This record gives sequence, C-alpha cells and structure tokens, in this order.
Amino acid sequence: TTIYGIGQDRPSVVFGYQWGGSANLSSVTESRDGSNLATRINARSTNKSAMAQDIAQIQVLGLWEDSLSVSDGSGTLDVNILKAYAGAETAFRASPTRRFSPTPTAYNGTYLTPAVFVDYELGDIIYMVADRGAMQIGVTTRQPIRIFGFTVNIDGEGNEHISEFQTTVSA
Repeated sequence: TTIYGIGQDRPSVVFGYQWGGSANLSSVTESRDGSNLATRINARSTNKSAMAQDIAQIQVLGLWEDSLSVSDGSGTLDVNILKAYAGAETAFRASPTRRFSPTPTAYNGTYLTPAVFVDYELGDIIYMVADRGAMQIGVTTRQPIRIFGFTVNIDGEGNEHISEFQTTVSA
C-alpha cells in the first residue's frame, strides 16, 4: 500500500543520532522556518470577516498577523465558514515549520544502517531519533519524517551512499 500514491510507512527503518538503539546518522541539523508564521488570521469575504488567533502562541512568539481573502461571488458566504477557515489556517501556521536534515552513515552491510532502495526509497516515511544535548528529537516517540529527496553518491565499487535527506517539499 502507498501513501497518496507514493511511498510507504516504514516503521522498521529507524535512523538515530547519538542514540543507543541506532547510531547510524553521522549528523543531523534542525531548522525552523517562520516565513509562513501567523498567530492571528483575519479571513475576509465580500462583505463579512472573521478572525481566529492562538493566544498561547501569541504569548510565546508574539503577534504575527495575516489577512486572507475568500472568494464569495454571491455574497452569501456564512461568517461561520470564514471563522472555521481562519481557525484552520491559524492552527496550521501558529508554529514555525520544523525541518530536519539528517546525514546517514554509509551502509556497511549490517542491519544498523538501512540501505537505500532496499529498506526505503523516495516518498517513504521513515523514523528518526536524536539524543544529543539540546537536540532531542523523537526520544520518547520516534519522529516520523517523509523522504522527498536525497543526494546519492556512488563510490568506485558502485556502492550507493546517501549524503543527506530532503525531508520537506521544496521547488
């Protein structure tokens, strides 16, 4: 079975960084993208408006406001629809997007390092754990990440090595 036509959930494929169960990542970086952040959304139609906000996130991150237009050719759009739309947008955008860039160790023929195109491939959901100082990712519950791309290097013997995963969709 596939997930939306591509990839599978691979719960047995776990990559770890400084973690006892699996130490098969040579490095991992985490970044947070706030370019689409909005802790308050104002949704507007032809002659109505509604607002939704995340008070808890406003107290942590401050007020990040955005205004969205909703097409309403007939002028009959219910204000509750606008409020629901603003609420859904706020729920999705009230926190920065977390991005992970894990770099796996080279596959050495053991089961400690999952092999690309054998154990997982593009579109799959794999799992990650990192336990190093402030880098605490998936320690209590493994963090699922979807593989949207990776860089493959092939050595002189024809072995494939992944140098980094791409875990978010980008152009």
